[in-house]
Amino acid sequence: MLLNTAEIREALATLKNAKAKPVVDNKYIAIIAPNTTRDLQADSNLLNAWQYAANRGPGNPLFALGDFDYLGVRFVETTNAKVGSSLGMSGADVYYTMFLGKEAYAVTELSSQQARTYVIPRETPDKTDPLFQHATVGYKAAMACCRLNEAFMVRVEHVTTAHMAA
Repeated sequence: MLLNTAEIREALATLKNAKAKPVVDNKYIAIIAPNTTRDLQADSNLLNAWQYAANRGPGNPLFALGDFDYLGVRFVETTNAKVGSSLGMSGADVYYTMFLGKEAYAVTELSSQQARTYVIPRETPDKTDPLFQHATVGYKAAMACCRLNEAFMVRVEHVTTAHMAA
């Protein structure tokens, strides 16, 4: 199945029944892949909401690129969204859309190891770089993250039309 309005409502009901609170601007967060965005934005329920209920003009989500809001969910698009390669019926890729409530997880920087950038300039010639063309830049940072409440996360597994036709 494709991610659609009915699946979004089901994910929201699950979060609300678990007493998960919205994350930002009174909205839950959903992390989606670009192929999922394409399919979801073709959902007639979403299109009708944007066409008839949203403000006219350049701020209307029909004409905007990037993240968008629908049914009290802020959809954040990323190419890092998890995809299970060839796990679906007939070898289709399975996309994992994560719906998150407040305090589902936490991220913290460890104070004992501040983020630090290291630069080794190209001032030292050697046989591997006689023309001073190479320098090195790197960084070190320490952080920790953990899941605080699994009930405040809902994963919806679905396919996209990109792989249904293949």
